[in-house]
Amino acid sequence: MVKTVPTGAEYLQDCLEKVASMMREARGKTQIGGWKYFSTEELVLKEGKLLSNEPFTEEEEVTLLRLFKAAPGPYKTKQCYYNAMLLMFRETASESEI
Repeated sequence: MVKTVPTGAEYLQDCLEKVASMMREARGKTQIGGWKYFSTEELVLKEGKLLSNEPFTEEEEVTLLRLFKAAPGPYKTKQCYYNAMLLMFRETASESEI
């Protein structure tokens, strides 16, 4: 019998499901104040999406470089959400501003 090895995405999903289940059991019927989820793992499972690790297309690369140059910066190490927010603000700006 051949044993199949789970992909990275399958392994991650399995781990998240196990931790989410454990957190739900540990908290009983008590959710985090104001949250509709019992844990961040449950949030990721229900609202997150798996991203591709394929190289950017030429069009995507051009767009990203344009946004990096136009965004207010400076970008900070280990501040992924902050950096993404800066890029998002510039992406929603009018094309004439960029």
